[in-house]
Amino acid sequence: MSSLPSVHDFRALLAEYWKAQNYKEYAILYLLLNYNTRNKDLVAKTTTDLKKVDATSNWLYLRSKSVVYFRNDYKTKAKYGPKKHVVYSKYFREALQHIDGLLENGPNLDREVKKVTRGVNESTLMKISACSNNTIKGLAKISKNRGTGLETIKKSYDCT
Repeated sequence: MSSLPSVHDFRALLAEYWKAQNYKEYAILYLLLNYNTRNKDLVAKTTTDLKKVDATSNWLYLRSKSVVYFRNDYKTKAKYGPKKHVVYSKYFREALQHIDGLLENGPNLDREVKKVTRGVNESTLMKISACSNNTIKGLAKISKNRGTGLETIKKSYDCT
């Protein structure tokens, strides 16, 4: 773990992206850090029209003071069902106003995520997050956000 960047390093990168107006990178990293998403969860479109939001795709629905992140297409949906997160970050909402969506579905999602995280894949970033939030409350939040059982987190993201 010691050779890996820290959550603090990724928060600094998030600030860099904001300052440089790299809105897509900002939005992707924001979701990776705050909602522990997998690559496929980042295949999402933005809209201000709730009528466009369907039950099969991932959407970022922009409202006046928040964003509703609908996850309808993710790895463990069959077990955990669709997910809906209301995000009140002013910066995240503003970043999304500048882009049409996040990633396009395809064979290079891992490569696209690594470009944003400077070489770290989403699984490693998940481990970094789990190890920095290594309390019952912190891991329960990650479990709920990601759609992964606590036992799976414990087994797959060992912090030693």
